[in-house]
Amino acid sequence: MGAWLEREESSAPGSPERRSAIRSSLVLFVIGVIGFAAGMFLLSESKAPQPGTDLADLLLKHPEDYALSFGHFSTTHKPSEHSAVRCSAPRSPF
Repeated sequence: MGAWLEREESSAPGSPERRSAIRSSLVLFVIGVIGFAAGMFLLSESKAPQPGTDLADLLLKHPEDYALSFGHFSTTHKPSEHSAVRCSAPRSPF
């Protein structure tokens, strides 16, 4: 990647390397703008939870909606047969 960037930087203005860099930068910029717009739309459409609501309570109301992203979320809040394994693992300071 460094060699590609060096070739692009040392090439003459208007060369294929520069045009390619401009096109790829434009494509990445457009993807970023679309992602930002989608995120802002979703944020504006979401409802704020009531004050004092715990995130775990919200996620446990409809666990089927979060099955892929939070597959093991409920096992961290309930005793399970794997509790000995979790307790023996080193604790993170964060």
